[in-house]
Amino acid sequence: MLNLMQKNKCTRILNDNSLVKGNWSEASDWGASVWFPAMAAAGLKKFAWIYSPSTFSRIAANKSLPSDYDAVQVAFLIIRKRR
Repeated sequence: MLNLMQKNKCTRILNDNSLVKGNWSEASDWGASVWFPAMAAAGLKKFAWIYSPSTFSRIAANKSLPSDYDAVQVAFLIIRKRR
């Protein structure tokens, strides 16, 4: 994703995790310490994150953001299926 962002000079990303199931907490520490800072350094300004319906996945997504993170505007979204 970082490579594509840099090649295309993107400043906004929509990350759709709506099909992610289960817990991925091991990756959340890496996301907070490596991935988000690298994306910010590459020019990311806004990041929209569509939550997974899994509670554990949502917790991991929230944990992925560094606690002192304000370089990128992040929005978590919940998409509900229409009946």
